[in-house]
Order: sequence, then structure tokens, then C-alpha cells
Amino acid sequence: MFREVLILFIVAASISCVYSQQQASMNICSLVNDGLTVNCSVKGSTDPITSVVFRLLTDNTTFASYTRAQFTSIGQLYFTVNTPQGVGQTLTQICLSTYANGSVNPLGNLPCRNISQSNAALFEIVSPLAGDTNVVLKGMNFRTYSGPDNNNIEFVAPKSLKILMNTNPDTTLPNYPSVNGTIITEDADGVVIKSGKNYAISALTIDGGTYNSKLTLSFIPPTIKNVTVDATKTTLTGISFGGDSLKSKLKLTFDVEDVAAKITSVTTDTIVLTNPSNILTAGARKFNIDLDSNPGTPYTYTLNPVVSTVSSVPTGGGLITISGKYLALTRGDGKATVSNIQVGTKVCTAPTNLADGRISCTIESGSGGGHAVKVTIDGAVSQEAVTFSYGRPQMTSYLQGGLAMTVTGTSLGSVATTKIFINGLATAVTISSAKADGSELTFTLPLETRNGYFTIQVGDLVSNQNEFTLAPVLTSVTKSDTPGSAVTIVGNFLMPQDFGSKEVSPQRIQIDTLINCKDPIFAQNQTICKAPEGAGQNYNLTVSFGTRTSNPVPFSYNPPKLVDYYQIHNTIYLKGSNFGKFGSAQQVKVQDEDVTHTTTQNVATPHSDTSFLLFANSSDSKLTIVVQGQESNELSIAVRPSIESITPVPTKGGLVTVKGYFIAANNPSVVSFTVINGVTCTGIIPFKDNVTQQTGFTCEASNGFGIENTATLVISNITTPVNDPLVNITYIAPTITSVSNTTEEGGSVTIVGDNYHPSSILVKIGVQTCQSPQVSEYNTVVCQLDKWDFDALGEIPNTRQNVTITVGNQIVNNELFSYDLEALYERRREEEKKKKLKWLIPAIVVPCVVGVALIVAVSIILVKKHNKNQELKKMFGK
Repeated sequence: MFREVLILFIVAASISCVYSQQQASMNICSLVNDGLTVNCSVKGSTDPITSVVFRLLTDNTTFASYTRAQFTSIGQLYFTVNTPQGVGQTLTQICLSTYANGSVNPLGNLPCRNISQSNAALFEIVSPLAGDTNVVLKGMNFRTYSGPDNNNIEFVAPKSLKILMNTNPDTTLPNYPSVNGTIITEDADGVVIKSGKNYAISALTIDGGTYNSKLTLSFIPPTIKNVTVDATKTTLTGISFGGDSLKSKLKLTFDVEDVAAKITSVTTDTIVLTNPSNILTAGARKFNIDLDSNPGTPYTYTLNPVVSTVSSVPTGGGLITISGKYLALTRGDGKATVSNIQVGTKVCTAPTNLADGRISCTIESGSGGGHAVKVTIDGAVSQEAVTFSYGRPQMTSYLQGGLAMTVTGTSLGSVATTKIFINGLATAVTISSAKADGSELTFTLPLETRNGYFTIQVGDLVSNQNEFTLAPVLTSVTKSDTPGSAVTIVGNFLMPQDFGSKEVSPQRIQIDTLINCKDPIFAQNQTICKAPEGAGQNYNLTVSFGTRTSNPVPFSYNPPKLVDYYQIHNTIYLKGSNFGKFGSAQQVKVQDEDVTHTTTQNVATPHSDTSFLLFANSSDSKLTIVVQGQESNELSIAVRPSIESITPVPTKGGLVTVKGYFIAANNPSVVSFTVINGVTCTGIIPFKDNVTQQTGFTCEASNGFGIENTATLVISNITTPVNDPLVNITYIAPTITSVSNTTEEGGSVTIVGDNYHPSSILVKIGVQTCQSPQVSEYNTVVCQLDKWDFDALGEIPNTRQNVTITVGNQIVNNELFSYDLEALYERRREEEKKKKLKWLIPAIVVPCVVGVALIVAVSIILVKKHNKNQELKKMFGK
């Protein structure tokens, strides 16, 4: 609360009180020290004054009265007023009232003196919340001011601070008047002060007057009032946290861990941070908070361990297991906790954490039940009313064998007295056997059992929990096509999730321990997955959940299946399915052949296309294909004769060699060889090439031409394979060795070469077609070249011209022809001479005639002029 408002009084008195109504007197009193003490000089009094009164000077109204018990000192030098009444009045008197002997002065005769008016006094500064810039000041004589610069409080180093008062006091109240203030001056770093403590007052200035005070300004320290924790974050609620703008000045530790860096958000009343290392570890630990060197009160956060169940042991003692929450014996920072496990009056020793977080410890021998279990971790104690009893069933291990589960331990009961609870449910479980000493029993797992835990109950006693992960029990698996396809695995316990839907990992479906079956879809009694591509049979397939692996079942790919085939030359191409991936071991077995055939798979479609080479003596038969030890169905094939090549023949005809496969070489009469375009090939003589193992024949081909003379072979009414490429008797292309010349007048041109044919020949020389070609001996052709048409074709070329001969669809070119133009050029020279002579005579005669005429004309003029001169001379006598 605020300090009492100080009264500024000056008491004038000299007190002289005697039993015979002797009147005391006061000198002028004045305010000293911090405004709480009035200094008076008292005269004329032998008895101490027991009370004084205060009244308004204006109307003598008494508004305050104080007894002796409220004075610090009387009769000497000082007395102190300890209540706030009367403060703030502008005109006040202090008057003696009652003496120790009980006499009372009438009000009108009281010795009174006026209080000397003092400067303003500051008695209390109400601490603001961190982040707030408004403060409340309490004192006295906070009078009306005219402007913001008239009333302020300044603070000294280390931080410069000024509070501007912005509310006028209420001078009518008999209490300390209070005013509101706003912190307006910034510190040396230019940051508005919103936190900290112990800012010392330099001066209080009211209406120009100054009052010194020893008070300081401090913000309310940060205070934690509550802590809540979830799985990932911790939330602190309280007051004076300062908000986000003061986050950098906030210090926070939990236990010994500095967690300021884990703060994610700050408001004035809430702090949220990422969970400290040990926050979820049981124990009593402190939060220490500080804002701008203004520490708050430490807050103790306690997380008690929670105990839900405890296992039992025989009366000889042993290892017990405690289940619950917050039972970690190692802190989040890796350090060990200080723990104690109390079971009744006994201490359970050597406590350790199991992998699932439960506590295991050793209890000494004892008997009976109802022993209270208390777990203490780092000073936090479990609160649950859990008890321990000796003689409970205790399981130590289990062994699964298919659908049977064998449990070993102590006090496990008998077939008649024992119940099995799987995942907390009283499932109908058949107990097939139990040892008389209670150390072992065997029961059949229900088919719907999921991974989890089981307990054993004998009478009213329940065993410890035994967690288990079942090994799947497999009965069969379907086959896959060799490209890889979905397979169905049938069995039991094929769900990798426990009864609480928690995954058991890793999950593996392996074929022969090397290959994984991918994309599994698990169900309780069957699993579907995609087998990889492969081939073969009787691989071991297993299913594993965590460290538990099923019994193996044989897995096989579907055997190869032959559907069709086709033949090209001496190769049989097989079509079907399940031939295996590229590179799979394949063999083709042909009936009545001792040696198998090696195959060549199609790289693009290896599972459905493969091929093999027939032997030279192969014939119609039945065959199978073996892929990775699996044999296909039988497929009948008919081996057909096949032509691979035919040697070219001249156009005049000649010997042709036909090579291929499976051509009956020992009986020409069954061989039919026909060619289109009227070409014949007679006199068939079969042969066999012992090097290449090819068979064939020779025959005499008739004359002909071209390259597309398709041949057809039929042997014993069996045609060649439809997929064989077409074969043709090809006549050798024509050639040109020499070409005769002709003049521009045209004429006969003789071309010598080879492989010309009278039935189909076209000759072109330069830009002209040579007409009426006549072929002789298949190596000579004579044709007629038209006269050169200068008007249509322009100047005749004097360079070699291209000769093109077309026989059927074969063409030959050669630049062997040139025109004989010597006579043409001679005629042109003679004609040029004649043209020049024709113009030379006129060129000579005309100039001569003109010259003679000019001479004659000039001569006539000169003669006439001479004659005239003679006549003149005669006239004048000269």
C-alpha cells in the first residue's frame, strides 16, 4: 500500500501545563526530513501532551485528531504524525488539545499555530507492470499545474528517465492525493524504458519548486503463476512478462537449462516455449525468470510419476515391473534422476527403465499383499493408490510356434485355474497344457490376435504384462507372372499394427531373402503385394514384422506358355508369356533332337518374345521352352524352305545360284521355282554347302531385265515362310564402255557396253532422246539422234554430253558422247568471210566517188575563177 501522506506543519508553541489551568504555548513548527516529522519547540509544560487536533484555518472546523500513541516524540524536539488525515489542505493549523493529567482546553482557547506551507512531497511510487509506461505517484501538495513542464520527476543515472504527471490531484480528499504519470524520456540507447528496477529519483518538481526524495521506481518483476505442458510446448501464465518488444531482455531457466532461446512467443501475461529437456521427466524443478535485471520469484513445477500397475513375484522376491507414465529414470539432458522405489516398507533396488519406459527393480523376499507402491523421481512422488502382492503370476518369456504360444515363468497356474487376457480382453483362449509347478503353460492364439500384450490371471491375481510381436504364420502364396504381378499371401497374424494401431517396423516380404515384394496391403489373414519380375520356382517367401519372421512358404512364377510362332529363314520366333526377364536362363527342347537350342530374348519384350536357330537338319516337330527350370506346354512347328539369296544374272540369261535353308537338295522333281515377268529358270541342280550348312540349287535363267522379278519356291507343296522377306532374280545393271559421235545433223549413234535388253531400253543423249534403239548381242545398241534444232534448243553444246541408258528399272549414266562440230565451225568461218567482203566494196567505192566529185567541183570553181580574172585583165588593159 501507499505510504502515509506526510503533513507539512509548523507548530508554534511553548507548552506549560500545570494542574491549575496554566496554559501551554507552542512556537512555530516546521517540516523536516522526508515530510513525516514535525519539529516543534514546546515551552511551559511539565506534563506530556497526550493529543493534538488539526483544524481548517478558514472556519475552525476540526478534521483530524491524534492521540499520544500516534506520536513519535513529545515534549522534546520532535513528534511524528503517522496518519494521512489533513494532508493536502492549503490552510491548516495544529493545536494542543489534551494533557497527560486529563485536562482539556476549550476549542476556542487552544494554543494553535499555522502550518508552514511546504513544497510537494512524494511518498510512494506504485510499481507498473513491465511493458507499461503509465505510473501512479502518491504524495502531498500535488496542486493544479498549468502545463506539462511544471510538474515532473527526474531520475538519475544509470538511466535518464522523466515522468510527466498528467492528472490533477483532488485536494478535497483527506488522503494522500495521487496522480498518474507517463514515462516519456528515453534511456541512453534511445529505447523507451519499460522494465527494470531501482531507478533513483533526482528531484520532484511541482510548480517550479523542488523536493528531494530517496524513493526509487521499479517495475513489477515478472511473476509466473501457472505452468501447463503438452507433448511439444510449455505455456507460462502470469504478469509483467513485458511482451514481445522486451523478449530480448527476458531470461528464463528451467532447472539448470537456459531455455530463453526456446521461447516462441511472449505477451504481457503469457510465455510459450518449446519444451525444455527435462519438462516431461518426473520431478520438482524450478523456473527462474528475470526481465531487465529485475528477477521474479522462482516458480516450482512438479511432474509426479504416475503408477498404474505393478507385477508380482513369488514370496522369495525377484524382479518386478512397474507400469505407468513419467517413469523415466534419465532426464531429457541425459543425466540420471534421483529416484527411489518404495514397496511397503521395502526399497525396490537397482531400478532401471525397460525399452518401453516401464521400471524394473528387484524386491526382496516377503509375503502378503496390499503393499503400497510409491515412486519418487527427483523429489516428485507418485500419488496413485497402487499396491503390490507377493505370489502373483510372473511371466519371464514366451515362445511362439505357429498358432501355439508357450509361456514360462512362475505361479502360472493350471489349465483349470488360469485365464489369458490378450490386449486387455478376456478372449476365448484354449489352454492346451500347463506344468504342475506353474513354470510353463501353452495356449492357442485366436486367429484375430493382434500384436500387443497379454496377461495371465490365476484366481484374483494378475501377472505382469508380457508384450509380444507375433511372427506371421503362412500357409500359401499365389504365383506371379514373370513380368511381376500381384500375389496373395494367405496365413494368420499378417497385420503389422498392434491392437492400438501402432505400426511394427520394419515390415519386409522377402523372396529368397534377396528380393522384396513391394507395395504390400496387409490384412489379418492375407496380404497382397507386387512381386518383382523374375522366373523360376520354389523360392522361399517370408514375412517379417520387426525382428519376427514367419515360416517360409514356396513361391513360384508361372511357367512359360507357348502360344504361336513364325519362321524367318532358319530362325523360329516364339510368342507366348512368362519367358522371364531379359537374361533369364532359357532353352528350347525340340522333339527327337538330343541338343537343346539356345534362345535370344527380345530386349523390348523379353517376357513374351524369344527366338532360336534351327539346326540344318531340323524338320517338322514339337517343342517346349524351359525357363529357369520350368517347362512350357508343347507347340507344333512346321519347318519351311527358305530362300536367303539369289545371285544376279546377265540380261541375256545365265546360271543362277539360289541359297537358303531346308531346301530338298536330293530330289529336283519336288522343287518348283517360278519367277514373275515371264522369267524362267530351268535345269535345277540341288546342292548343299557343307561349310555354312545351307542348301540350294542352280538353274539357267532366261533373258530378262530389272531387279523386281519376284521368285517363289515351293518344295513338296510347301511354300516359304510368309514372314520371309521377298527374294528376286535380279538382272545385272547395264554398263556403257563407248559411244560413237555424230554431227549436228544427227544420225546413227552406236553404244557399246553390256546387259542391254531389246524388250526394254531407253537411250537419252544430253537433252535428246535417241530414237529407235536396236539391241544386238545384249551389248550393243544403235539409235538415231535427231538433227539439232537450233531454234528450239539454242546453241549446240561443244562439251561431252551425258548418255543415259535405262533397261527396265535400272539406269546407267556416262559422259562419253560429244558432237563432231568441225565441219559446222568451218562453214561458219567461210560465211563470215563472205559477209565481210560484201560490205568492203561499197566501203571503198563510195568514199572514192565522193572524193573525185569534190575534186572535180573544186577544179571547176578554180577554172571559172581563173577565167574571170583573165577577162578583168583584158577590160582594164593589163
